[in-house]
Amino acid sequence: MNTNIILTSASSNMMMSDYLSHFEARSARAAVQNLQTLLDTSGISQDAYTQTEIRAMVKLEQLKLVGDLGLAEILLRGKLISEIENEGLWSFHPNRYSSMKDAARDQGISLSEYSNIRNLYNIVFPYLTQDLGLNLAEVWEEVGKSNFRELCPYLVRVITGERSTSRHVENAY
Repeated sequence: MNTNIILTSASSNMMMSDYLSHFEARSARAAVQNLQTLLDTSGISQDAYTQTEIRAMVKLEQLKLVGDLGLAEILLRGKLISEIENEGLWSFHPNRYSSMKDAARDQGISLSEYSNIRNLYNIVFPYLTQDLGLNLAEVWEEVGKSNFRELCPYLVRVITGERSTSRHVENAY
């Protein structure tokens, strides 16, 4: 199977596709660097492992690092949504959207994803980093994208104190 086809097909925009393709090589170098730092810090020589074990450790570290793309996507989308909403840009678009939700949906973002992105970017992430002083990247690695999406309405309820429209969230609270 040619996995390069998948990477070069990651975006319909040639510039983005090229960037994502190069990201694989960069993430591999970062994974090697992280492994080397870990070995140096623990005083373990690479010679203690077979080439296959080293490759396994590098590829799994790379898999973890690529997970950061999920966080980067939410942070960038959150920033863009915030800018578009704050400036009312959705209403100036030639498509004459009746709301930001309509504009987001037209960009392939479901209403639940839109809500999650906004809540994570505007409420949950600032609370974790500014109020609790946590490292967002480390928390993201531990919790994961799916768990954050599931926890989002509960975290918003706890952080803001505002009642949720979800019966499940209110019952859990």
